Amino acid sequence: MGPFVARAELKNAAMYASTVPAAVKIFGIKEWCVISANKRSHKEFGMRLITLFAFLITGAMVMSPMLQPIVKAEPPPITVNLNFHSDSRQYHCDDEVGVTIEVKNTSSNDILIGKGFKSQRFFLNMRIIDPAGNLLIPKVDIPAISRSPYTPPLGFVENSEGKLVMTAPCEIFKANKKLPSETINLNTYYNFEYSGYYSAQVQLSLMEFKRNGLCNPNDYKWLGVLKSKTQYFHVSGKLPIHITPNRWHMSWKNGILGKVTVQIHIPLHDGWKQHVNIDSNSIRVNKGEVKCEKLVNKNILKCFCNGKDCIDSLQDTCEGKSYRVWVSGLFSNGSRFCGSQKILIIP
Repeated sequence: MGPFVARAELKNAAMYASTVPAAVKIFGIKEWCVISANKRSHKEFGMRLITLFAFLITGAMVMSPMLQPIVKAEPPPITVNLNFHSDSRQYHCDDEVGVTIEVKNTSSNDILIGKGFKSQRFFLNMRIIDPAGNLLIPKVDIPAISRSPYTPPLGFVENSEGKLVMTAPCEIFKANKKLPSETINLNTYYNFEYSGYYSAQVQLSLMEFKRNGLCNPNDYKWLGVLKSKTQYFHVSGKLPIHITPNRWHMSWKNGILGKVTVQIHIPLHDGWKQHVNIDSNSIRVNKGEVKCEKLVNKNILKCFCNGKDCIDSLQDTCEGKSYRVWVSGLFSNGSRFCGSQKILIIP
């Protein structure tokens, strides 16, 4: 290597050394590369954070009209009352669980509401919870429909501004008006299968329209559920029975199908061990006598009823309708038990 080349290299090395951070001199070239990479990543993270803040600020400016406080509409002044006929609300077996449902407009103004609210069956809109936490569904006969019913589309009307707006069927709930009270026996439609406490509440869906006569479903005044006060009642002496078959033929009356046997299973679960001994001679199906036997190694009492006798016990029957069949009897200690199940009558 010549003297001039060596001097040039020393000069370049000195110039390079002046641009290298002190960290290289302390930690070495490898560590300096790591520090430089970290600085670059921190810088990139900072730029991304700034971009995110800018995006959020821009979005807030654009969405500010939509973020205004929402005014919650007050429900209409319509009261729903559920009244039990028994003050004690204590029922045994097949006792009648009588209730009356009252709905009233308590204001001095008419209320414009969705059509059909005043004519509905209120007892079908009850929330009844049994001791096991199950929601009870009312048992009603629904007529068979050969095809889906045609529902016409909602119409349109012209508002005060000359624009077409959608309109829905509606009706007026008169001021200080009480709808006809509905009195029923809940035992007719709900199966109180277990002994214990039940809760009951009436829940009615309602749409209230603005008082401009348009009944616009897209511009309603209030939409929600009107509720009665939750009531509690107690049922005792109930057993979850099981009847097979659950469809009884009208032809059993004349014996066309020959002798038919209906089976009734009465489970004696742990909660009834103190009453395991049952007077089998006391068991009745709709007050008709049956024969029973206890299944071996099972806490189940199996009873048999002649099909003709079972369907005759229902007295007046019509094809396509359901009827509640009651099974009752006495425990060995003299206390009464019962259970029921809906049966469908077919040809």
